Amino acid sequence: MTDMTSDDYTPDTETTQLFARYKKAREAEKKLLAEVKAAAPAQLHAGATTAQLAKLTGLSDEVFRRIARAEGVERKREPTVGSLKPTDGPVANPRRTKGADPQD
Repeated sequence: MTDMTSDDYTPDTETTQLFARYKKAREAEKKLLAEVKAAAPAQLHAGATTAQLAKLTGLSDEVFRRIARAEGVERKREPTVGSLKPTDGPVANPRRTKGADPQD
């Protein structure tokens, strides 16, 4: 096997065209992503959910959650994940609290 330095490498025409098409598609995707992110706040304020925008674009919900938070868009529902710290309020599952089950 002969060692090739980077100066010796010349891709064939098919590979060159493939890589060029990929580069062009990436550049177009970057431009479109900026346009999608610019359009998202208006859609979120108009009532679209982050899940709906994610489904339409193929991007993740989190992309649109971040935009919504940054734009001050009101949540459609309360968060389902909360703090693990104990609160003064009622315990969600009293059986998991020591002393709540008479068999403890």
